[in-house]
Order: sequence, then C-alpha cells, then structure tokens
Amino acid sequence: LYLIPPLAGDPFLLNILTLAHLQALFVLGWELTAGIGGQLSGGHALAFGGAGYLMALLTLKGLPPPAALLLSLAGALLLGLFVGLATSRLTGAFVTLVSLALAEMAHEAALATGFTTPAGYSLGGEGGLPVAALVVREASSFYAFNYYLSLTLLLAAAGTLLVLKKSVPGLKLLAVGQDELAAQAVGLSPPALKTLAFGLGFLLGGTAGALHAQYLGLAAPS
Repeated sequence: LYLIPPLAGDPFLLNILTLAHLQALFVLGWELTAGIGGQLSGGHALAFGGAGYLMALLTLKGLPPPAALLLSLAGALLLGLFVGLATSRLTGAFVTLVSLALAEMAHEAALATGFTTPAGYSLGGEGGLPVAALVVREASSFYAFNYYLSLTLLLAAAGTLLVLKKSVPGLKLLAVGQDELAAQAVGLSPPALKTLAFGLGFLLGGTAGALHAQYLGLAAPS
C-alpha cells in the first residue's frame, strides 16, 4: 500500500484511496463505540461533522492547520464524552435514539447558522465553511501526503483496536456491552465505561472528519 504513490502516481487514484481510508477510519470509530463498547450510536456522524466544523472555525480564526487539527480532535473527544454522559443511564434503542437526536440537532444548527465576513462574503449554512489544508493544495505532494497520512492513521487505529480487544480496558468495555448487569455485579461501572466508549469512538470519528474537511477544503452539513 505504501508503494502505490511512487508506482502509480495518479492523483485520481490517490484521491479515491484517501477518501476510502478516511471513511474506514470513521467506521473504526463506530466499531469501538458499538462493536466493543456495545453502545449502538445513531449519531456518530456528529463526531465526523463536529470535528470538521471545529477545524474550519479554528483555521478561519487564523490558527495554523496542525494546531487546529489537534484542538479539533480534543473537541471531538469532549463531544463524545458529552454524548456518552447523556446516554450513560440508557440502554438499547434509547441510546440510539438519543444520540441520533443530538446529531440531528447539531445538523439543523449548522444549516441555520451563517455569518458575513468583513469583506462581505457569506459563510455557513448550506454552503458550509472553508477549511485550510495541512499542505497547500497546489503543492505536488498534496495527494501523496494525505494518502500516507490517512493510511498510517487507519492502520494505527486498526492495530490499536485489535490490541484493545485483548487488553483489560477493552475486556471491561466488552463486558459492559455484552451484559451490563453482570458487569456491574463484578464491580465495573457501566456508566463510566459507556461514556468512555463514546469518547474514544468519537475521537476516531472526529479524526476522520477533521482530516476529511481539510482535505476537501470544506466543512458542510451535507
């Protein structure tokens, strides 16, 4: 996989593969929350879009893209912890419905919110917000850089999840996801572990969302 850019060098191919890596990274975030943590999140798009919008707002304020990326990931983690806290006392379909409702509220807020720059440009709403890229888009290395970055993060996330499933924290998350009452009976704290599952899942989903926004140069509600 790491030999594709020097061997192929086709921007179209690298573009398709980069987007595929980011979508796969987003799916791994949902797998952490739902597959390992057992919390069937219906609002995981909130992680993707929330981090993308944070990336846009921070770069519009003049923050360098690398710093904006790190802050966007921290924001995605906090957003996940908030959703986790909001659903920590719920089970089953109620977790799905509440998380979906929170994501839809954020979606409608993004659609309804817009502002005008001092130069007279209208931003926000359906048109979304521009996002500065980590590497200048006109640079010859733009596609290769994003390909390698997304691939490396995807492989790192996949490896981390495999290790997590066999670790003590991962086994605790699995226990709560499979039988919350039994997990509580052996001394585990289901609300805390469910909140953690959302936080970590949103961190991965937010990583995909922030990188997707800077790659396309746009964070939009659609």
